[in-house]
Amino acid sequence: MILGTLDTWMRYDLGPAWRAAFAFLANLAPEVAGGRHPVPCADAPEGSVYVEVGRYDARPEGSGRLEAHRRHIDIQYVLSGMEWLDWTPLSGLEAQGPYAEDRDVRFFSVTGRPCTRVLLQPGVFAALFPEDAHMPGIAVPGAATAMVKAVAKVRVDALAVAAIGGRGLGW
Repeated sequence: MILGTLDTWMRYDLGPAWRAAFAFLANLAPEVAGGRHPVPCADAPEGSVYVEVGRYDARPEGSGRLEAHRRHIDIQYVLSGMEWLDWTPLSGLEAQGPYAEDRDVRFFSVTGRPCTRVLLQPGVFAALFPEDAHMPGIAVPGAATAMVKAVAKVRVDALAVAAIGGRGLGW
């Protein structure tokens, strides 16, 4: 996981697809339409980058589950509101069901595994890789639960880094 602010993402430059995702995120406002937004990237295969914008209420503590992705990294970026995101290494987690190829997601049990918790709020991003199990959308006590969040999905094979991927992770 990489945790940073929108004004420091370039310190972790992982190539054209990475740059395209952040250029798109930097121009979003909380009023952006929900749903999937394709992100053009001339130096990566078509469809390598897109952004999903969601409007939802953060969930109460204990009501979520860990997830991980094989083909994409998530760059989670809050446009409005704040939420907790729990993170733990994927290795050794107990799967809850099969990998959903069509959605590029598999869920895992958090039971018995401590997680690191980070606060996502406007200006802060979390980049999550295939080895990063994560549970986003946890309500912050005392804060409003209404959220607007953009999640940039960048195909792992479009990143300018060798050996990133779900291989060897046991799933």
